[in-house]
Amino acid sequence: MIYGQANPVFARASGYLERFSDRSGVSVPTAPVEASPVSPSPVLKKVEVLGSTLLSEDDIARIISPYVGKEISSDTIEEITRAIASFYHERGYRTSDAYPPPQDLSGGTLKIQVIEGKLEAINIEGLTHLREGYVRDRLMAGGNFPLNIERLEEKLQLLRSDPLFARVNAELSRGTSPDSSVLNVQIEEAPHFSAGLQVDNYEYPSVGEYRGTLEIAHGNLLGFGDRLAADYGLAEGLDRFDIAYTLPIDARDGKLSVAYQNGESQVIEDFLRDVGIRSRANTLSFGFRQPLIQRPTEELALSLSLDLRESRTFLLDKIPFSFTPGPDNGRSRVTALRLTGEWIERSSRRVVLANSQFSVGLPLFDATTNDIGIDGTFFSWLGQFQWWEKLDDRVMVIGRLATQLTPDALLPIEQFDIGGIDTVRGYPKGFRVGDSGLVASVETRFTLLDDAGWGSVALSPFVDLGTVWNNRLPIASPNTLASTGLELRWEIENLAVRLDYGIPLIRDGSSDHSLQGEGFSFSVRWERKI
Repeated sequence: MIYGQANPVFARASGYLERFSDRSGVSVPTAPVEASPVSPSPVLKKVEVLGSTLLSEDDIARIISPYVGKEISSDTIEEITRAIASFYHERGYRTSDAYPPPQDLSGGTLKIQVIEGKLEAINIEGLTHLREGYVRDRLMAGGNFPLNIERLEEKLQLLRSDPLFARVNAELSRGTSPDSSVLNVQIEEAPHFSAGLQVDNYEYPSVGEYRGTLEIAHGNLLGFGDRLAADYGLAEGLDRFDIAYTLPIDARDGKLSVAYQNGESQVIEDFLRDVGIRSRANTLSFGFRQPLIQRPTEELALSLSLDLRESRTFLLDKIPFSFTPGPDNGRSRVTALRLTGEWIERSSRRVVLANSQFSVGLPLFDATTNDIGIDGTFFSWLGQFQWWEKLDDRVMVIGRLATQLTPDALLPIEQFDIGGIDTVRGYPKGFRVGDSGLVASVETRFTLLDDAGWGSVALSPFVDLGTVWNNRLPIASPNTLASTGLELRWEIENLAVRLDYGIPLIRDGSSDHSLQGEGFSFSVRWERKI
């Protein structure tokens, strides 16, 4: 029996990709199959699938098992062909197809030819400053052979969420051959330069809680999607400068980074001002971050970094002096290797984040070492977890948890502190410090107003809890803090205002006349992208 000569619709090797729509949807035209009359009809013994890189022998066996041992009819051939094509389409390979070529079926062997789709070219328009390779490489990572439309759409969604772009539109069209496609991409770049100014009272009261911070950043400095960011903070007794540069190095958003932080401070509290307590601190960091899983709804990444940290403290402005055991004549130096795992899962109603960081203090680059064991050689683990759950359009529940655990006694620059806007509100920043610690927070955010003219206003009742402990040295009491209170946010265009009031639930009897000591924290932030 010779099959296919009277049915050229199945023997086509060209024109089958005419099923494309503008959005790469697929509708495969079908036609009735009429086999040449054969007597007796051959029985199906075997199916050979030609040209497939995806179908395994087990996959083929599952597809043909209902038909083996039965007569080979036109309906049987059509059903097997469609089943093979469906195997591809259901897995996202919607530009692939299958058809039976002309063949002799008298031996009971049916051959099915598979044509696997491929991405022939990517045409990119609209780029002005960003190099084309940044976009092309990321899309090609989703355009591997055979072409998977779902994977390609994931890469497009990741581009749309990239802050470098304001708009990303794409259209898939037929290529120069039946098995090829061309992706046409229209892009509008977002502003790359941003500047921000923030005034708040988030700083340590001992150096002046009121501070101003100027921030500038360029998200595409050299056209590689590389980011340069710098900020300068100033308080009455604090002068701080940070700068960081990040360079993407692969299509999976692997990034190299280098950062430098420098700060000088002096205690301004009235009863200590004349003592002349000053400090200088700086940190130089080198890092590499690589996403292992990267989808629009999920990301898993690993980071490796090396931090070189140094702190010096002085008495009477210029005399080196150690205020705690461990530092050598006021000097602490740490060389820390840190391995961090980051996981995020997001949906329209929920965002879950988890970070796990292991730090090892190495006896390198003149790190602090001493006989008492409070030095730069240590091991610690820092874990962080956040859960954002949207109950409805105006109510969101936010939970946070962070902990640091270590078997060692740490230098002050590596310790865990509680108190302040980021840990336990209602207490001054850094109110308690220890080698290990834990903080937890739960708040419910109610959106009171969401108006184009007046902006967004949200009110959040919260409960904060934190505790710290030392492995060797005594710790001040109480070492556990708890508070409850309200947070008010107002955001409109480029302006964001935040006010927090926390009521301490555990008091130590001391008096702190700072605004933080009274339970209030505030910030006013303006940011503009150019």
